Amino acid sequence: MASKPRKTAAHAAGSAAARILAAAEQLLAASSYDGVALRMITGAAEVERALVNDYFGAQLEWFRAVVRRRAETLHAERMTALDSAATMAALIGAFTAPFHRERAPIGTAILPPQQIPSSPTGC
Repeated sequence: MASKPRKTAAHAAGSAAARILAAAEQLLAASSYDGVALRMITGAAEVERALVNDYFGAQLEWFRAVVRRRAETLHAERMTALDSAATMAALIGAFTAPFHRERAPIGTAILPPQQIPSSPTGC
């Protein structure tokens, strides 16, 4: 028996999938991968558990979708900033700045701004 195909990317762009990903991202930012249960996500997104499975499948897949969504946003912001960078500091800032804004909670968990070296030699 063939397995049921997952929803397409266009289908996942619907409001329920977007709510699932937004809820998952907020919960992950406040906790961790192991600290977020599927029931927490479905409660925050106000969807049935089966819908998460339909859109994303296993836990690793919804986590991958959250990271991918944030990575795509960060990449687009970086590319725009890189095009206008006139100095080395601006170039480095264009790459690192998206990690350090509050609206990018997954990135901020990687390295807090106070731990970022002020010069490339501090790396």
